[in-house]
Amino acid sequence: MRFTVDGVPFEAKSKPDLDFLGLYGKVFCVFDQAVSGNLCFGVDGPYGKLFIKYAGAETVNSTRRITDAVDTLKASVEIYSNIHPSMLRMFSYGQTSSGYATVFEWFDGKPLRPMPLFPDSIRAHVQMLPMIQKLSLLDSVFDLHIFLAEKGYMASDFSDANVLIDPFACTLKVCDLDRYIRYPAANITGRMPGDADFLAPEEFVRDAMITQRSTVYKLGKLAFSFLGTDGKDDISSWTAPQSLYSIAKQACDDLPEKRPPSVADFVELWRQEIGRLYIR
Repeated sequence: MRFTVDGVPFEAKSKPDLDFLGLYGKVFCVFDQAVSGNLCFGVDGPYGKLFIKYAGAETVNSTRRITDAVDTLKASVEIYSNIHPSMLRMFSYGQTSSGYATVFEWFDGKPLRPMPLFPDSIRAHVQMLPMIQKLSLLDSVFDLHIFLAEKGYMASDFSDANVLIDPFACTLKVCDLDRYIRYPAANITGRMPGDADFLAPEEFVRDAMITQRSTVYKLGKLAFSFLGTDGKDDISSWTAPQSLYSIAKQACDDLPEKRPPSVADFVELWRQEIGRLYIR
């Protein structure tokens, strides 16, 4: 069914109670197609532009129970309470009349992966940046995951869709960390959440151990998304020095034991190699 909020149309299976949004200003966009069970809003008002994530609606593409979406969003507050320059900053959170909401800064970027609301990939714009700027943006994502690993978190449901980039300002933010988990963990689902091409092989195997090596796999895949013309892990489309390709390829090995054992180890290898190279 189609509804509107502040004149902006969106889809949901039933009409949600969105009166709380008025506290933050006027809605200027709605993201209603996510499978997470959340509705997300861009709002402009007395606090400036904000990004608001709300669980409590029957969204059109989610197969999750509303209570599960609410519980996941509540649990995410713990990880968003950490502050890193590459993370969207959370300003507030709490219960609404019919669900739960988290409120973030607004960032004028688009996801590296084409999405329903952003069908035009910005990868072509990113590819036009000087190599040193591409590597700097990528390193900021790597640095965030070192930071989170030190806090005990590893990436889950992460792909290049989580990476928002403004290629003109050469800035980046990582969003949607809601399903990040504590490590180590057992795979109790058999097929963990996320885009299939960013899932490590063990994330398809029930009872397999999920460790930092699984995050290393995702970061290797992200390197190919940044530095390959088509995002594939093929040397023919790789645009950076071949020695960096070898490190990214090792990070994406099907066998966990052949990958660097931790996020910090992987990033150290990567940074050491960049330090040896002359890149501009």
